[in-house]
Amino acid sequence: MRLFISIDSPASVKAQMAEIQAELKKSQADVKWETADKFHITLKFLGETKDELLPAINGILETVGTKFPPFQIEYDDIGCFPNWKQPRVIWLGANETSGTLLKLKRSLDIELEKLGFETEDRKFHPHITLGRVKSQHNIKNLTVIMESLKFKSEITTCREILLMRSILKPSGSEYSTLTTVDLQNT
Repeated sequence: MRLFISIDSPASVKAQMAEIQAELKKSQADVKWETADKFHITLKFLGETKDELLPAINGILETVGTKFPPFQIEYDDIGCFPNWKQPRVIWLGANETSGTLLKLKRSLDIELEKLGFETEDRKFHPHITLGRVKSQHNIKNLTVIMESLKFKSEITTCREILLMRSILKPSGSEYSTLTTVDLQNT
């Protein structure tokens, strides 16, 4: 199974994100735009994973979930990877000032490394992917709109982490939730 661990946002925040995305679409840039149901922050991409590892992964999620309290998050930045001149991924940045999100991510990395999942070398940059650039067609229009937009979502509380399955189809990936673990800090 192709798996990843993520946090989700409420429908009201996803609607705000979709409004920004609609403004970006006016650029008519060659971008594969994500649907609002896919607006999540990926904490850890596990990739192709053997079924027999599922109980151990769920156990790690349960253990890590008990170590952290729910935390507040706000989305307040529009950007792109790797840079503005040659954007490949268009995103909304996540702002979480308590440090809980980063500690949660590190804890997952440490525990999952014990199962053979490698920790990424690059710095964790929590974000929501709005779209993936397919070609440079109308990219200048897109970056002009991106630079002119201001975005700040309502503040939301993250109360759970999700183990997600991604099935690749010709029409795009399809996500389903396998496990939901509440953040508890007991």
